[in-house]
Amino acid sequence: MLGRDDRVRVRDYVYVSDGKIDMLFGQIPRPLAQRISAELRIDLKLISVSLREERATETRYAKLAVVETYVRRHLALGSVDDPALYVCGTLPMRWGPYGLEREVVLFAGASERTLVALGGSFTHVLGSAPPATRSMRSAAPVLYQALADDTHLKVESAWPRAVVAAARELAPPTQRLEFFARVIGRAEHEVKGRDAVLLGSPLYVANAP
Repeated sequence: MLGRDDRVRVRDYVYVSDGKIDMLFGQIPRPLAQRISAELRIDLKLISVSLREERATETRYAKLAVVETYVRRHLALGSVDDPALYVCGTLPMRWGPYGLEREVVLFAGASERTLVALGGSFTHVLGSAPPATRSMRSAAPVLYQALADDTHLKVESAWPRAVVAAARELAPPTQRLEFFARVIGRAEHEVKGRDAVLLGSPLYVANAP
């Protein structure tokens, strides 16, 4: 398990899941959210009222800071090689749109022991202008369906092989990225000297310094 680290940094974000952040933020007890916000010098009123368009970006990152601090302190957080409910880390990764309808974005990389694939809605890639056909559905079923469609495997019984096949499809370049993600699944699976495959859905992915 990872130690506590409550530092808030400026990041060069690539992907931010507003849906996951809003869902988690809404479940943090109000007194605890107030305490965390005060420590981070964030005005809780800013992120607790209806948004005006010009404040949407500021609100997104304020909420993310509160949620990340809450998860680090109060939920199970691990690394990709020692995962828990959530994982965070930094890896060289390739990424891009994935699936027959290209509604999923997939990030893939590997530690010394684990092949990692993180997937979510392409609508959460910052700066993207996805077509209207791309959905905001829950990440896990959409990701599973994209893996099944593209690899012709029954993901329920063979999702690790589907993840390996999907990761191979991602084109260069490779970027050093940091991430914070909810674990969807982990399985023992040998691939290129590694002994496990981890599938997750990120709250955020950012360029690593």
